[in-house]
Amino acid sequence: MIDPMVLMSGSPLRIGGILFHQPDLGQIYRNPDIGSSVYESYLYVIGLDVEQFLQITGLTDIYMGLDAELREQIGIFDLLSTEPHWRELLINALSFFAVGTVYYDQDTHELLVAEGENHLVLTKEIYGKAREFIMRSACMKYKEQANELRFYNNRAKEAWERLMKHKEEMRKKPQKTDPSYSIWNVIGAVTTKHPSINLINVWKLTPYQLYDQFARIRDLVSFDVFSTRWAVWGKDKFDYALWFKQDQDNKDT
Repeated sequence: MIDPMVLMSGSPLRIGGILFHQPDLGQIYRNPDIGSSVYESYLYVIGLDVEQFLQITGLTDIYMGLDAELREQIGIFDLLSTEPHWRELLINALSFFAVGTVYYDQDTHELLVAEGENHLVLTKEIYGKAREFIMRSACMKYKEQANELRFYNNRAKEAWERLMKHKEEMRKKPQKTDPSYSIWNVIGAVTTKHPSINLINVWKLTPYQLYDQFARIRDLVSFDVFSTRWAVWGKDKFDYALWFKQDQDNKDT
């Protein structure tokens, strides 16, 4: 679990000697070389798990043909870093978040991060923690993944394949998203309602900080409505802590 204070403060986090930072909105959306599409592609690669990777690449049968002990040792980092195309995508994505130069050593077959004179190996353990840090700082849903994908019989495997096929078909269809929660609308809402955040300084916030402020403004508006209604018509005991209580949705992000 990443310390919430690290996320709230926008601070970098050193994992296994490698420093990872939280890009602010300006570094993402005011950078002509990044922008929404490139940033989202980085998050897509980093957010992949074993099941998704196998479905996308069509390698499920090959993977399931491996010895169970070997499957136990193979995680998403191994899958991404082994195949040249996916390795290049992973290096590009990690380069945006890691402080230093991410590169692949052809001799040792390892990913390394060069920070000054230090060249540190990016292990699967470091990647797992960095993946969580990046996903949480981007307000993505994070769930820790087990390495091995297990099927106890052919029916379970067939059911999983049908589920993955359905998910892939749904992914290809145009998704109905609520524009109210899009990044540009949240920026507009926060800069309109917040007493000090405006369109000049909002770009210094990280995505996590922006959505935190948005959620708290939303809670304050609800609290004001509830408190007004209670003051006029309420008879039951009023919970004055409603405006700062953490709900389950916030805990899971």
